[in-house]
Amino acid sequence: MKKTTFFIIFAFSSLTSAYAEKLKSSEIKSEAIFSCDAPENVTVSNITSRGADFSWTASATTDLTQFYQYTISTSTTPAVGPTTVNTSVSSAVNFPNLNPNTTYYFHVRSFCSGAWSDWAAPVSFMTFCEVFEVPYSLNFETVTVPNLPVCTSNVNLGTGGNWQTSQSPGSGFISKTLQFTGNASNGDAWFFTQGIQLDASKRYTFKFKYGNNSTTSIEKLKAFSGTSPSAASMTNSFADLQNISGGTVGNYNTGGPVPVQTTGVYYFGFHAMSDANQGNLYVDDIVVEEWTCGLPINPSIADITATGVAISWGTPSGNLPQVFEYAIITSSTPPAENQGRFFPGNSVTVNDLLPETNYYLYVRASCSGVSSGWTPSINFTTAALSVSDLAFKSFKLYPNPANDFVTILNGMPINKVEIRNLLGQKIIESNHNTLDVKLDISSLQQGYYLLSVYSEGTNKTVRLLKK
Repeated sequence: MKKTTFFIIFAFSSLTSAYAEKLKSSEIKSEAIFSCDAPENVTVSNITSRGADFSWTASATTDLTQFYQYTISTSTTPAVGPTTVNTSVSSAVNFPNLNPNTTYYFHVRSFCSGAWSDWAAPVSFMTFCEVFEVPYSLNFETVTVPNLPVCTSNVNLGTGGNWQTSQSPGSGFISKTLQFTGNASNGDAWFFTQGIQLDASKRYTFKFKYGNNSTTSIEKLKAFSGTSPSAASMTNSFADLQNISGGTVGNYNTGGPVPVQTTGVYYFGFHAMSDANQGNLYVDDIVVEEWTCGLPINPSIADITATGVAISWGTPSGNLPQVFEYAIITSSTPPAENQGRFFPGNSVTVNDLLPETNYYLYVRASCSGVSSGWTPSINFTTAALSVSDLAFKSFKLYPNPANDFVTILNGMPINKVEIRNLLGQKIIESNHNTLDVKLDISSLQQGYYLLSVYSEGTNKTVRLLKK
């Protein structure tokens, strides 16, 4: 409604009273000076679960607007009490801190030279449902039966039964439960969860309980995920349960990590497909959680030498690791992706370290392709080289197994070579003073022997296989 202010002009003179009377009737007039009208073209945009943006234009018939007053309420009437005042002339504002899944009304009016316009017609909008983070669970306990939880939805694409909630329906379901009730038509009804934020860099597992109410009827259910709560978007099938019967509770679990192609918001859909004239189908305790791999337990070190160490760790609880990865590095910063070594067991001896060097041990587990974090580092320092280590630092024996000859190389002169059988009986002995020895073993029978090399007053014994 237009608000118009009038200015009244009185014109009198010192003429005769008769003439004044004439003026009173003919010269008194009113002039419209200015108007203050409500803003126009009020719009709402960029709606989220917690806020929205609003814009408007000044009325074309308003002469001068100093500022606007705007407010948001949950009714068509502007909120009683203080409202937010925009102290400069503006035609676009943001209103944050709203509640999700709520209908609101936006109100705005103009202020013109001491007068308020009427409020513009309120613009209604509904904030979006809030996106949930993993872990997500839905057990239907907060609903008022037979309603569905807030921000979930159902779509019936046929004339069969539909989804609703029920209170303690039996057959092992003892609390509020999602229920599909069959009728004389084939089922074609969908139930969709809220939107759930999933990350393409992570893996997930999907669980729910299901069942029916009879030992004679058979229910059919499929479970999917998709990028919107619609049947057409449900492109990723998780569960295909075509023979639900027995009147007992079943448990579905993907049983392993499930990837997503793109980071974003996903919805999980349950498609009731039961044949006509069956019974009730139940779903409860829907869970979406990240597939994780636990840290190896209590990693430890033992038997530190100049060039090696024995390491061990325990298997974590939860998802079972198929392989472990360990890294022994000289930095206290956790290893890069290419610095670890994979090992299937829980203990290993490492023999390629440097003497008198400070190292850090890290261990992690891998469960179906998903790695745990690295364990906190264990710091240790290798020992100094012993006389024996120094004497045989460059020792090599090849080939092993061997047929007729073996070659022995060493960084220090080889003084003597002996070969004994496993009973300790000496079979071959040869004296030398060289860095390499080619030894004839053609006379030996097939089997294992102990070959000892003497150098610098110490010796080294290795196992030799004669083919």
